[in-house]
Amino acid sequence: MGITLFFLILHLTNPPTIIPAIAKIGPITVGWTTMEECERLMGKGAESLGGHAHGARTWRLRNTKRVVYADGFDLGPGGLVLNMLMIEKGNSAPEGPGVPEPYVPFSKKPQDWFKFAGKVTIGMDKARVLKLLKSAVPKPMINGDNLVWHQTGYAKRHTSDERPYTDWTTTLEFQKNKLIGIRLELD
Repeated sequence: MGITLFFLILHLTNPPTIIPAIAKIGPITVGWTTMEECERLMGKGAESLGGHAHGARTWRLRNTKRVVYADGFDLGPGGLVLNMLMIEKGNSAPEGPGVPEPYVPFSKKPQDWFKFAGKVTIGMDKARVLKLLKSAVPKPMINGDNLVWHQTGYAKRHTSDERPYTDWTTTLEFQKNKLIGIRLELD
């Protein structure tokens, strides 16, 4: 009886990691992947002010007018954990003071590598996006032309983290029925 109670208390104080499907673009998971892991996958990004000084990175996507912007916040033994990842139209950092285009490096990965929920990439029409995501993620809320998801989970990458991540929001931005932006963030 005592051992069972011990494991129950351990489970309740240290719940298992549960990260919602809406937290992923390709192999990158907001709330788990570190900035250092991002740069190993995509190459060195242009540094800019994010949640911490030099905490954000920006990459351009080749043959597109898109940028990937990642921001890390909680610093732990493995580095800055991403609290935001977005792909948007533009040639420089979409937030903060921005980094001029010539200083923003190209990602080593092409645009179609950045698949939301493993299925959806920029440029797809809304009907196709909805069909592909039907079995992959819960039904979204509609906000104007955009699709929005809010989900809860539990992620604590570093044991030194003061608080776990529990709330994620993902927004797919459409213009003229085409997907033009993807934004994943922790609330």
